[in-house]
Amino acid sequence: MNDSGAVVLRDLADHQAFTLGAFCRECDRSVTLDHQALADRFGRDVLLEDIRRRLRCQQCGRRPERLLVGYHQAAVPDG
Repeated sequence: MNDSGAVVLRDLADHQAFTLGAFCRECDRSVTLDHQALADRFGRDVLLEDIRRRLRCQQCGRRPERLLVGYHQAAVPDG
């Protein structure tokens, strides 16, 4: 998080357990975004909200309504 409490890409990219997706309300399309590709394009200290405002849906051309952050805990081996 930055000083204002907003989440920056670095917060997610530093932890492999987090995924970032975009959802387009207009055409109901959702995609998982690549952390490294976003960092290369916008920098690691970009706010997630700024990423959302800059993206466009590849299907309909609209901006995504929201970005979705997911957490995927590693499976614990049976033992």
